[in-house]
Amino acid sequence: MESSPARSAPPETSKPEAHALPKTSPRKAKRPRGTGSIFKMGKYFYLAYYLPNGFQKTESSRSPLKTVAQEMLRDRLEKIRQGLYCETPLRKVTFQVLADDLLEDYRINCRRSIKDAEARIKKHLRPFFGNYLAAAITTEKAREYLLLRRSEGAADGTIQQELALLKRMLSLASRATPPKIARIPYIQMPRANNVRTGFIEREAYVRLLAALPDYLRPVVTMAYSTGMRRGEICSLRWENVDLLNRIVRLNAVETKNGEGRVIPVSDELLEALTAQLHLRNTTVPDCSFVFFRIVKTKGNARWFPIADFRGAWNTACGAAGLTGLIFHDLRRSAVRNLVRSGVQETVAMKISGHKTTSVFQRYNITSELDLMDAVRKLQKLQDVAEPTRPPQTEQNASPAPPAFVN
Repeated sequence: MESSPARSAPPETSKPEAHALPKTSPRKAKRPRGTGSIFKMGKYFYLAYYLPNGFQKTESSRSPLKTVAQEMLRDRLEKIRQGLYCETPLRKVTFQVLADDLLEDYRINCRRSIKDAEARIKKHLRPFFGNYLAAAITTEKAREYLLLRRSEGAADGTIQQELALLKRMLSLASRATPPKIARIPYIQMPRANNVRTGFIEREAYVRLLAALPDYLRPVVTMAYSTGMRRGEICSLRWENVDLLNRIVRLNAVETKNGEGRVIPVSDELLEALTAQLHLRNTTVPDCSFVFFRIVKTKGNARWFPIADFRGAWNTACGAAGLTGLIFHDLRRSAVRNLVRSGVQETVAMKISGHKTTSVFQRYNITSELDLMDAVRKLQKLQDVAEPTRPPQTEQNASPAPPAFVN
């Protein structure tokens, strides 16, 4: 009987090791921070990068080639670095849009300094920021503007006012609905030490009046007596003057700070205003301005409002020995005289039209005569407080201390 053939053993199969790790492809190195990224989605490559306002921008290269996306990314990053390209998810806004919004805000609020703002934007801000988008106006760009204006010889006070306009533009844009910029960049302001301390005493004021032409004397009297600004004085009309009650009323639209005020009239100012009214009634009755200049041609008298009188002012100051005096120093003198006469600070601020105490104190100038007067008052107080010592005599003289004997 034949034996059955032996069963063949099953072929050995390789078993995976228990601790073997799955094979993975090596990770790609990350791109340096700030250089954007490129990825493929579908058949096209996309590029992503961050804008200066902190938002991420993603756009398609519309090409299946990675080199095209790389070239587009390099172009976007370079334009962002130069401040020539920027786009926010909120809205595309240029510097010109910001400037137009600022001037519109000035018109709505009837700001009297709109002409000054227009001139600063046209001559200085627009030539520098005119090609920039609003989101590209950064702290570095504002600092670059500051240094440029200094190299051009502009004073720090002038640069401060120009940067203040730029900050106001950005503030209005951030408060718009919807906002026109994502955030307001930090704008570094230069420290301007341009606070003037000019004023004149009564004796110098009398000399100045004598040297001025006739049509400017009542103007200077008004400024020295009330502290009104030059624009408020030159635009003053008779409808605002009440000679019977001896007050001058300024409406809100006629003042710099947008608040109306009532100004009392002193005896000297009342005399000057009465003379102006008589001159107006007898010479140019159709004139509505309180202060004016009369020009006679061929026997006819014509009146003109007082505008720029710097030439006549400088001539009179030179003749009176007050070279360097400016018209605004009369306002400082009036504030100082109010305080020296004992008027409370709050009342003096109402008369002069100052809204903040800090600015008012800049006008309340202390002279050497004020300091000497303060010392005299202090000495007088001490003399009253200290009892007078009796003269030394033989009777009330204190005995000498006994000598020490060893």
